Amino acid sequence: MENRFAERLAGVDGSAIREIFKLLANPDIISFAGGNPAPESFPKDALAEIAADVLKKQGETVLQYGATKGYAPLIEEVIRISKAEGAEIGAENTLILSGSSQGLELMAKTFIDKGDVILVEAPTFVGALQTFKTYQANLVAVDTDDDGILLDDLKRKIEQHKPKFFYVIPTFQNPSGVTLAKDRRQALVEICAAGGVKVLEDDPYHRLRYSGEPLSTLKSFDKNGTVVRLISFSKTISPGLRVGRGDRGCGHDPEV
Repeated sequence: MENRFAERLAGVDGSAIREIFKLLANPDIISFAGGNPAPESFPKDALAEIAADVLKKQGETVLQYGATKGYAPLIEEVIRISKAEGAEIGAENTLILSGSSQGLELMAKTFIDKGDVILVEAPTFVGALQTFKTYQANLVAVDTDDDGILLDDLKRKIEQHKPKFFYVIPTFQNPSGVTLAKDRRQALVEICAAGGVKVLEDDPYHRLRYSGEPLSTLKSFDKNGTVVRLISFSKTISPGLRVGRGDRGCGHDPEV
């Protein structure tokens, strides 16, 4: 039978994350493989009250199709949060997504041509690797230690491979748990900017700190549009929360 699938799907053989979630559904297994919040931490009562109030007061608006960029008040709140974390952004470069994974997908779709090199940490998030491989990228790992990315290795591999972008989880990295050291953050952005390499900062864990002072985001050091930052409320509110905006029926999660 003739193969009608796209060439880029030839190496796709299933989702590792889907297999992880199968294990999470088994009550006899305590899995440390997935980043699932404790269900007892979900603010069920507060969310129920908020949802009821919004539906009563703004039902005609929130149940209708909306702008693809996302709900305007939510965009304003994301901008406020980002500014509080040192990143000056505006509505023109803020997008509400259906999850951070959609951000990975859009970044891959926008920048990757077949055979392009993408730099990643060693190790890194398996979901990101699968997305980039689907777009037929060549993945090159950058060495790390207990303080995160080794800057000399990053610079060397930028010069050697001329990558499209560098994917990095700077805070409480998945799966290592390592946090990129304070004195390496600005230097990382400067090295990538000098090499003409975009930085995809995946930062869903930034607000999960239980001790110590929060570190500056990579985006806060961005002077010329080098860094694209993904944030998420899935770890601090609920991973199942979806805003449901979009004039093409696209669901949107409060992630940027």
